[in-house]
Amino acid sequence: MPHAEDTILILVSHPTVGEVLRFRLELLGYQPIVVASEEEVEQAVTRSVPHLMMIDLDVANCDSLQLIERLSSDEVLSLVPILCMSAEGDMDRAERAFRAGAREYLLIPFDPVVMEQKVERMLTLFHERTSSQKKTKKAALADA
Repeated sequence: MPHAEDTILILVSHPTVGEVLRFRLELLGYQPIVVASEEEVEQAVTRSVPHLMMIDLDVANCDSLQLIERLSSDEVLSLVPILCMSAEGDMDRAERAFRAGAREYLLIPFDPVVMEQKVERMLTLFHERTSSQKKTKKAALADA
C-alpha cells in the first residue's frame, strides 16, 4: 500500500518511457520525479532522499553501473533500494547492476502489473529498513 509521501526518483533514457512511468506511478498514489541525466539524479538526491530509485541502464553519457554503485554505497542513500531497467535485456549487464547495488530489474517495455509489484516490493523493503534503523537508534539511545 503506497504511502502518500513515497517519492520515486526515476532516471530514464527515453522521454516516453518516463512519461508512462510517471503516469502509472501517480495513478498508484506515488510521487515520481523523472530525470534524464546523472547530474539531475545528483541534484535530486541532494534536495531530498527518495524512497526508491529507478535507474535506466541505457541512459546515454552515463555510466549507470557506476552511478548505482555510488548511490548504494552512500551513507544516507544506502537504505534506498534501486530498481534498474533496460530495453536491451542484457543479463550480464543486469547481473553487474545487482553486484553494484541494484535490488530489482525491470525489462522495458514492461507489464504495468509487474512494474507495480516490483515497486511495491522495493518500497516495502525501504520502509522495513528505515523502521529497523529507527528502532536500533532508539535502543542505542535508551542504553546510553
